[in-house]
Amino acid sequence: DEYFVRGMHGLDSSKLILLTENREDVTDLVIKLNPLLVLDRLDTTPWETLTLMYGASILLGCNSSLSWWGARLCSARGGQVWLPSQWSRWKNIDATDYHFPACNIADVYWTQDSLEI
Repeated sequence: DEYFVRGMHGLDSSKLILLTENREDVTDLVIKLNPLLVLDRLDTTPWETLTLMYGASILLGCNSSLSWWGARLCSARGGQVWLPSQWSRWKNIDATDYHFPACNIADVYWTQDSLEI
């Protein structure tokens, strides 16, 4: 949660759409960010999720392939994109493989349970 809360700091969240795998996993984040809309896998298909990410003006992505593709599409359309500096708790993934010239890198580290800034 802290990764997304810090990532949204200072940004207008009045039009924030929170995309998640499972809405029950983000109840605290919903309270902290007060998004306009929360959508999970039961509300949208992967194609619809990519369409939403493509149309974003700012995208704060996470360490997932769907998020990465959404970031690429959003960036190609001129949106501002942030991706995490680390993609694996075990450091078995070279995160630079997932970064591209137009994306911003959010410095993060893994805790025992989650990804943190």
